[in-house]
Amino acid sequence: MLLPEQVESLLRIYIAKNGKTNANFSKQVNKMSDGDKKQVLDAVKAQGLLERQAAVRRNYEASQRKAEEDSKILRLSKEEVFDDELDNEEVEEEDDHSSSKRIRYTDAEWDNLANIIFQMRQRHPLPPLIRLITRAIQQTFPANRRRKNSDATLRPILERIAQKEKDQQSQLATYHRYKQTIDTQGRLPSQEELVASLTDEELSGYKERLTAEIYQEAATNPPPELLEKIFEILPVSEVVAHYTPDELLGSIDLSIIVGRAAEGLTETWMLKGLQSVLAATPIPKPHATKHPAQSKPPAIPSPTRIRKPRVAILGCLPNQQNIIRERLKDRAELTFVEKSRGDNAIPDGQDVILHWARFARHSAQKYATEKAKDGCILIVHHGGISKIIEKIEDALKNRTPR
Repeated sequence: MLLPEQVESLLRIYIAKNGKTNANFSKQVNKMSDGDKKQVLDAVKAQGLLERQAAVRRNYEASQRKAEEDSKILRLSKEEVFDDELDNEEVEEEDDHSSSKRIRYTDAEWDNLANIIFQMRQRHPLPPLIRLITRAIQQTFPANRRRKNSDATLRPILERIAQKEKDQQSQLATYHRYKQTIDTQGRLPSQEELVASLTDEELSGYKERLTAEIYQEAATNPPPELLEKIFEILPVSEVVAHYTPDELLGSIDLSIIVGRAAEGLTETWMLKGLQSVLAATPIPKPHATKHPAQSKPPAIPSPTRIRKPRVAILGCLPNQQNIIRERLKDRAELTFVEKSRGDNAIPDGQDVILHWARFARHSAQKYATEKAKDGCILIVHHGGISKIIEKIEDALKNRTPR
């Protein structure tokens, strides 16, 4: 009894390129027991490989016939048939002029004949076209299927040749137009110019796909300029609509949620305190000569703002910085330390320090270790940019507030 993986590996090599059964497949199956051989052949039938094999065989035979026809056309077009003797030679004439009326060519034969004549004319532009047609018919068809150069014979050929010349002129005009555009511009448009040239309608074609993938890896690859322009026409409500409340809350750092809640409670408490003070303060009468001493309202403490955690990242390139900043700008105060600033340019008071070992200097890890003290978390990362964001988010969740 064969394992499913063994059967699957055999099925992958069952059909050869020419549509026949692969020789290696037949060799392996012939060595099997009757039970294993039946298991493989049943799998071939179940997956419809017999029908697929027949289709591959038909396509292969059709491509072979087409290649033979093209080879024949190329061979005939390259023959040197217009030497001095042929120019002085009289074309053989048949006695029965009415025979061409009984000879009919299929559309494929007319096309094939026109291709031969067109290539002959490209190679030999001087002889008259009628002479090319006569010679092509003599070389292509046997004597009993050669039509005379009557109107019924010339019209289909001339129509096809005229269409070929028209297509050739159109392709030549397209080439000159592209060449003129390149010569005029002198260069291809830059990425920023290409993004700026897109209209809102063109950008809206990407809206549904980018809305669903905006915070996934596939959406971090487009240039930041493209994402910014898309966000200009993409309402925030459409992005939020693709996530549940639990997913939205889970993507926000707990310290930010607590800070927002504290601000709301503080503003509510301040409003109630002011209302109570105003209610307790007597309003002086208009005719009174002495104003009662107004009591000072109780001191209202200013709301305490919770600062964002500070994160220093070593080794990021500018484009990578834009991606990380877009993902973490609302959750942390980011500082990117580039190679040009030196190894000891890490600022003090960081909550998280990430050393990207793939791009930062190895000597910078020593200074990062020295800076990572008093509750600071040090991350040494060797992977890609998506894992960087995950590691920073995990560190922000697990850090001890200072």
